[in-house]
Parts: sequence; C-alpha cells; structure tokens
Amino acid sequence: MCIRDRTILQVLDEQFALGGDLRELPGYVDQNLRLTTDKGEDFVVKIMSADPAVLQAQNQVMSGLAERGFPVPRVVPNKAGDGNTKVLTEAGGARTLRVLSYLQGRFYADVAAADQGEALWRDFGRLLGGLDVALRDFEYPAADAIHGWDLAHGYVVCTGLLEHLNGEQSALVSHFLEYYRLNVLPLLGQLPRSLIHNDAIDHNVLVDDVQEPDRISGLIDFGDLSHTHTVNELAIAAAYVLMRHEEPIEALTHLAAGYHAERPLGDAEIAALFGLVALRLCTSVCYSTAELTKRPDNEYLQVSAKPAWDLLAKLRDVEPYVVECRLREACGLPTDAGRSKESILESRERHLGRNLSLSFREPLKIVRGAGAYLYDEQGNEYLDMVNNVCHVGHCHPRVVAAGAAQMARLNTNTRFLHDNIVDYTEQLLATMPDELSVAMFVNSGSEANELAMRLAKTVTGSRELL
Repeated sequence: MCIRDRTILQVLDEQFALGGDLRELPGYVDQNLRLTTDKGEDFVVKIMSADPAVLQAQNQVMSGLAERGFPVPRVVPNKAGDGNTKVLTEAGGARTLRVLSYLQGRFYADVAAADQGEALWRDFGRLLGGLDVALRDFEYPAADAIHGWDLAHGYVVCTGLLEHLNGEQSALVSHFLEYYRLNVLPLLGQLPRSLIHNDAIDHNVLVDDVQEPDRISGLIDFGDLSHTHTVNELAIAAAYVLMRHEEPIEALTHLAAGYHAERPLGDAEIAALFGLVALRLCTSVCYSTAELTKRPDNEYLQVSAKPAWDLLAKLRDVEPYVVECRLREACGLPTDAGRSKESILESRERHLGRNLSLSFREPLKIVRGAGAYLYDEQGNEYLDMVNNVCHVGHCHPRVVAAGAAQMARLNTNTRFLHDNIVDYTEQLLATMPDELSVAMFVNSGSEANELAMRLAKTVTGSRELL
C-alpha cells in the first residue's frame, strides 16, 4: 500500500527537517520518490516493507562503500541519527522510510549502443571488481536467504517456469539450461563465494552524462545483496550490457578485463561465465513471460523482454569455448593451460606405437568439438571433414547426457541380455521396409564399410571389388 505524499512530507519535515516537492520514481517493490528541496537539493525517498534489521545492514554497507569512495548512495540519518524511520500506512501497517543522496547521471539502459565502447565497459568492470573486493569486509544478516534472482538457483527457477513458454521459446531456454547442466554445474564447487550487490543491471547503473561519458557515475539499489558465487556479479551485469550489440562478445571481453584488473578471475570462473550470463538472461525471460500470463495486456513486459530474447538467439550460435579463449586473452591469461605441442609430440614418439598416425605436416592440437567443428588450443575453428563426424555433430548435449547416464548404470558388451539393444533395434527397423529386418551394430564408418564388403563376398562368392 502506497503512502500519500502529504504523510511522507510530514515525516520528512519532523524527522529530517526537509521539505519540497515529491516526484514518483520507478520501483519494482518499494515506493520510490525524488525529493527536490526549496534550495534545489535532490534526495531519494524510499518507503520499504523489508525487515528493518536487513535495511539497517544495507545502510551500513552503503555508508561503508561511500566512505571508501564508491559512487553509491549515502544514507541521510534522521534527527535521532538513525537511517531508518518508521512510518504508518493509512491501514495501520508499518513501513520503513529511508532518505538517500541523489546520484547524478543517466541510466545505463538509456545510453545508446553506439555511445558505448571499450572505455565504458572496462570502467564498469573495474567498478564491479573493486566493489566485490570491498564487500568481503561486510556482514549481512540476510545474505544467505534464498530468492529467485540468485543465479545459484537460476537453473531450478527456469526449469520450473518452462511451462509458460511457447515451443520456440522453450527450445531456446532449454538449450542453455542443458549447456549449464553439463558445463557449468560441475564447476560450481570451484567458484569462490562472497557477498555481492547481485543486481548491477542497466537500470541500477548510472553513467556520467556531463563530464565523462565513458565513466560509471553511480550504482544504486542494494536490496538484492546476496552471499553467492562472486562471479555472478559480473555475469548479471554482462547479461544487460551485451543487449542491443551486434558483437556482444566484444563487450563481454572488455567488461571482464576491467573486472579482472580489480579482482582476478579464476580458471573455473572464466570457464563458467558464458553459461552464467545465458542463465541470467533465461531467468529474466522466464520470469517476464510467466508474469505476462497473469497480465497479458502489459506491453512493458513484452518490450523489456525482447532484447533478452534477441541476445539469447545470438548467443546460441556462439561457441562457448571460443568465448572462454577470448576472455582469457583479454584478461592476459594463456588460452591453454595444457602441454605444448612440442611436449605432446615428444611423448607420442617416445611412448605411442607408430600405427597411431598424425594428420597434417604441422599437427593440430584439438581440445574441443561442437557440431561439425573442431577447436584448437587457441580457440581457432576448423570444419571437420576427416574425423568421423558424429551423425548429430561432436559433443551433442543430448548424446553426452545419454552416454553419461548409461555409463553410470552399466557399460558392458552384448554377451548378456538387456532391454536397450532390442528396444533400439526395434525402433530403428520400424523406420525401414519390412525386408530389412536384421540390424548389425558397428562403431565407425570404416567398420561399416568392412562389414558391407564381407556381406557382399558371402552373398556373391566373389572377391572382386569396384
């Protein structure tokens, strides 16, 4: 329930000796207003329903960061020296009123893509990296509270909201959820955890629109402070920075490089970053689409979600390993932490039989595969025309998942009875003419050719081959 302006002005006069004009500001949960005094000073007035103890902790975090020079709001104490002031609604309910300093600048969301660039992205990254280092020193009583915007729970949140998406949307989100499950989930135990802002989105970040347009001038809204994986800070910001860019990965590399300069990223954090950015986008579109089913006439929900859907579609065509290599290069880290080509060659010549041949005069070190492509240790992409490309491409996530599930249960030969081989045979033969009623399984194209020649020799009695 909103509190009327006259009530707010009365409290401001009695508790803060402030008066002037109030103007409503956007707010997701809280009632936010801009106070302009008769002297031309500006303040932000927030009416909040959260636990006062949690709000007091937020006050301490903001005040501590402001004292260290971070561009965050300062808490204005009331006459009793308290940052929180109790105010009653007309129905008799209690709310907490808080007065904050007003930060100048325009929202990052209002900066045209053409006006963004390397300098702004790196400054944004440096701010977030420095912020996360500073936040290690603060205690926050609600830091471990579970809420849906914590990326640590994003996979579960999105899985539960898939039913609200149409077929095309569901397929797109499911693609990234599967990637996250296979490639990011196993890394979570290696990711450092700490207190983070957790909401450095484009509507909570201000850009200097007067003197230094390539500088971040403010970070607001500390209502989502969370103790979670530290790299989520960077992933959340990146999800919004990358929108509306033709080359989103360029923005990501500069943002990460700025962050890394203040708080060095670990190997696991760099490897997980792409999947975490995609998961934040998935969380955003899942929430907005689910909300749209309740309020179908809300055009804002549809418009705000479109850039996120567009970015997800672009990222689907990006190879994550190439992104990882570019991130490592931007942060000044070697792209491959494994053995050198020379070391591998030397060991092969010493310990492997000569029947294991190499292709190309300058052998390639191949470390990843995806679809019809292979990738070397530098992230260079090669169209695979020689390496027995899998029918559905290298490392198809559904094939990987099925293989992992089966090997975790049983991995043996056909000397024993088992449902799978006959079930698969019957399903395969059901797609063929009746006279093709026997299946023979092989493990490669070469073996298939050899078996075909043996069958032909047996049927014809001939040993000639064309």
